[in-house]
Amino acid sequence: MAISAPLAYVGFCHMHQAMLPLDKPPFVYWSGLDPHNEVFVVWESTRETDSFIRYGTDPEHLTWTMQDEVPVTLHRVHLQNLSPDTRYYYQAGPLSATSADELSEVRSFKTAPATPEEFNITCVSDTQQLGGMGFYNTLASAINKLPDTAFVLNVGDLTQTADDQNLWNLFFRESTFLDRFPLVPCPGNHDDIDKTGSKYIKYFGVTENDRDVCYAFDWGNARFIVAQIANRSHVDPEKPRNQAPFQWLEKTLAESQDRDYRILIYHIHRTDVIAPLVEKYNVSLAIHGHRHSYRRYTINQHMYICLGNGASLQEGIIREEPGTLKRTNNAGFTRLTINPAGIRVQTFTPCMDTMDEVFLRRTLDSDTLIPEEAS
Repeated sequence: MAISAPLAYVGFCHMHQAMLPLDKPPFVYWSGLDPHNEVFVVWESTRETDSFIRYGTDPEHLTWTMQDEVPVTLHRVHLQNLSPDTRYYYQAGPLSATSADELSEVRSFKTAPATPEEFNITCVSDTQQLGGMGFYNTLASAINKLPDTAFVLNVGDLTQTADDQNLWNLFFRESTFLDRFPLVPCPGNHDDIDKTGSKYIKYFGVTENDRDVCYAFDWGNARFIVAQIANRSHVDPEKPRNQAPFQWLEKTLAESQDRDYRILIYHIHRTDVIAPLVEKYNVSLAIHGHRHSYRRYTINQHMYICLGNGASLQEGIIREEPGTLKRTNNAGFTRLTINPAGIRVQTFTPCMDTMDEVFLRRTLDSDTLIPEEAS
C-alpha cells in the first residue's frame, strides 16, 4: 500500500503530461539577435496553419503586421526595426483566422534600453523535473510576480529528456511568465543539442551561429555571453567539435572589454577550462548550473554562481569546497540588479524568503568587483 500510492502518483503525472496539448501561446526570445531592435516570436499549433502576427506600442491599436502563408506547426517570426526601451504588444495566430477567438491573447515584451540605466533579470537553472514531477511550477509562479524583470535567463537542462515532447509541453505550460518576460536560454546536458530530435534545437536552434547555439547580447551596461558548454563532451576546447564554439567565446570575451560588466553563462563548469578565461578577460560574474544545489563561490577573487536548484531533487550531501561563500539545497532562483555602481545578487525561495545576498561593487580605477556581503 505504501508503494502503490507513489506509483499511482507517478502514473497520474505521466497521464497528465500526455494529455497536455502541443499548442503553445507565443513567447519571445532573441538567441543571436540584438534585443534593442529585434526579437523572435514563436508559437506552436497542433495542426499546420499559416502564420500571422500583429504588433505595436499600443495594446488597443496593433498597427503593424507580418504574415507567412507556408503551413507549419512551429511558427517563428523575426520582428525587426524595433525601437529601444519600448514595450511592444502583439497577438498571433493563423492568417486564415476568421475571428479574434482564433488569435492568441495580447502579450508583450520590452526591448533593451539605449542607456545604462538600472535593470533586473531573473535567473534559474536545471528546471527539468523527474518524470515531470518537481517544483519548477512554484518557482515560475514566483517569477511571474516580479513585474520589473527585463528577461528570464535559464542556464540549461530546461527539461529532463531532450526529445520528450510531453515534458517540453509541460515546461512551457508551467512557464507562466512568458506572456511578458522574454526567455533567454542556455543549453544543458539534458537538452542534448547534439542529439537528433533535441527539442532545444527545435525551439531555440535558430541563432546567428547556424549549427552552434552560443550567442551574446548587450543590455544596459552589461554584455551577456551564452557559451555552448552544455555537456561533458563540450568541455575540452581541443576537440574538433568544440573548436569553433571556444574560438567564438574567446573572440567575444576579447571584444567585450569596453563593457562595464561581462556576464558569462554556461551549463557545465570545469575549473581548469573556465577559470583561465574568466581571469584573462576579467569576467564580472560567471553563472552555471548542472549541480543540483545553489552555490556562490570564488576562484582567484572572481565570483561564480551555481544555479542548479531550479526544479528537481537536490544533492544529498553538502560538501565543503574551497572558495565557497554560500551553499544550500533549497529550491530557489536568483535576481541580478545591475547598475553603474555594481551588481546586486539576491537568491530567493519560491516564497520570496532570502537565501543569499551580496553586492558586487564596481571600482572604476581597476574595473574589478568587490563583494560586500549582506549583513
